[in-house]
Amino acid sequence: MRVLRVVRGVAAIGLAVGSVLLFLFCWQAALTSAGYRGDPGTYQIDRCTTQSTPDGDVHRCTGVFYPDDSTAAAATASLNPARELTPPGTHLDARRVGDQVFLPSRTIAAVSFPLLLAVAAFVLGLALHLGSLTLTNDDWHLPTAAIWSLTTSAIAAALGVLGVLGVLVFS
Repeated sequence: MRVLRVVRGVAAIGLAVGSVLLFLFCWQAALTSAGYRGDPGTYQIDRCTTQSTPDGDVHRCTGVFYPDDSTAAAATASLNPARELTPPGTHLDARRVGDQVFLPSRTIAAVSFPLLLAVAAFVLGLALHLGSLTLTNDDWHLPTAAIWSLTTSAIAAALGVLGVLGVLVFS
């Protein structure tokens, strides 16, 4: 019985740390996709193409990225997917990561934050349940674990949505 308690404790700590790392890693990727990470600069579009897919048209653009700290062209970069067809010669504020350019999008960031927070909180709720089982030496009950996970997830999602609404309204 003592071994099971140790395993639960280790699993609880692992899940708690994992939920935080999951959130941080995915949030960095979401910030990149939303155009808030990377080298800031201006992207000049050379050409855009459209490809029809069953889900709708997908636009891709190629062009040159000019970093803010230099007048020399950094490199050819792609904007994939582009939100819309943009005429050649158009200059857009963007951020570059590798050979990919991302345009700022508050919507992507606003949607990503509460979703990622809810997923991380769900895992953290499971970790808290395992931790409580370890401390009380109680048996595992799936309904109780679900309540812990869903409650923490709902609270985190609600706080995340309130935070995002605050940012969108007051900025």
